[in-house]
Amino acid sequence: MEITEETIPLIEKVLNMKLYPWQKEWLINRTPFPDICPCLLFSYKESVVKSCISHFDGKKCRARNRSTGKTTVHCIYLALSDNSEPIDIGFMERYSDWGDGSRRYANGFYKRMFLDIWHSLKDAGLPVRDLRS
Repeated sequence: MEITEETIPLIEKVLNMKLYPWQKEWLINRTPFPDICPCLLFSYKESVVKSCISHFDGKKCRARNRSTGKTTVHCIYLALSDNSEPIDIGFMERYSDWGDGSRRYANGFYKRMFLDIWHSLKDAGLPVRDLRS
């Protein structure tokens, strides 16, 4: 399925979330994600600010690009992509946004998020890719 500006509101409604502008741009145009510190997005959340402070080494925040929605849109894109080959959920490291083949992340957090998004999109009648286990 081609993701366009017209389909973004439907995706947001199905997933019950508002996407950030850079998430929409990535889904539509594959525009590179900006380098973002979660402190800028969630400065009202004390736990996030404490986490950012603990990850700051005096030069760079080590928490950069965490909790910014990159994995969410990666899962949306994968679920709705036009590839006719089924997604093999037994080997999620092949699809994960981590990119290093990490099985722990891919078969844990990423797989759970992907399946939640995939089922929501499928239940709403959107054309998702088939799954294989």
